[in-house]
Parts: sequence; structure tokens; C-alpha cells
Amino acid sequence: MTRPKTGTVCETARTRLRTLRHDDLDALAEMVADQEQMTFYPRPKTRDEAYAWIERNQLLYREHGFRILAIESIVAGFLGYCGIRPNHRKG
Repeated sequence: MTRPKTGTVCETARTRLRTLRHDDLDALAEMVADQEQMTFYPRPKTRDEAYAWIERNQLLYREHGFRILAIESIVAGFLGYCGIRPNHRKG
């Protein structure tokens, strides 16, 4: 078995969980801009919002040690994301 790439948390023969990176922006922005994909969110997101979300998640990891991970197919690339982050509610 080959050694996982830097930032990889878990890897199988077909799938990898890894740190969300800025080079995921194109795929992430396309995903979160899709109306159907964002059905259970208030609205689709812009590319700038997707970039800011990556930034926030990297900061959460540096400050608190938990993060959102990219789900990646070894063959097809970026599939989506998963993970744990705080749910901050105002009021």
C-alpha cells in the first residue's frame, strides 16, 4: 500500500478523506451554486462564499482541531465534503 498524501486522514483503495484545500474551490463552488444540491440550505452560494467557507474551515482546524474534510474519489476527484464544525446560533 502506498503512503497517503499529506493532509489525508483516511484512505481506501477507492476513496480518500483529506483536508479541504483552496484547489478544491472550482468543484466546491460548482456544487454549492447548484439549486438542487442546496435544497436544504437557505440558498445556493456564490464562488466568493465557497472560498470564504474553505477559509473558515481551515481556521477552525487551526484554532479548535476539528474540520470539514473533502471526500475524494481516487479516480474521479472531488465528490463532496463531510465533518464536524460548531453550530453557532445567535440569540
